[in-house]
Amino acid sequence: MSRLEGFDALNIEIEDLNNKNQNIIHKEEKTNILNALDVIDPIYKEVIVLFYLKDLSYKEVADILTIPIGAVMSRLSRGKKQLKSVLKFKDLSNDNTQDNVPSSSKKTNPKPNKEQKDN
Repeated sequence: MSRLEGFDALNIEIEDLNNKNQNIIHKEEKTNILNALDVIDPIYKEVIVLFYLKDLSYKEVADILTIPIGAVMSRLSRGKKQLKSVLKFKDLSNDNTQDNVPSSSKKTNPKPNKEQKDN
């Protein structure tokens, strides 16, 4: 009997490294968002958590927090702006620290003086 008898090539699970990398990126993004939620104002955090993470409707959030639906929508909007701002700031601070060299101390190519040009 051949080792390949009963071998079903269609049912083989192949480890997809791209998918694995995407999962790592998604976990990192999720962690960044959860950390950013700790930074924004609590009144915005509670609405974002209830609406997006607990998947509640505007009305359900309004009932839980005993606020008007309009306030829920307003807080969601303001909370998303704060989240975006915190995440953008985090990205900028990460970009500046990756080089381990402050941007002001990075060497630039000096302009050649006239003597060097003539040579």
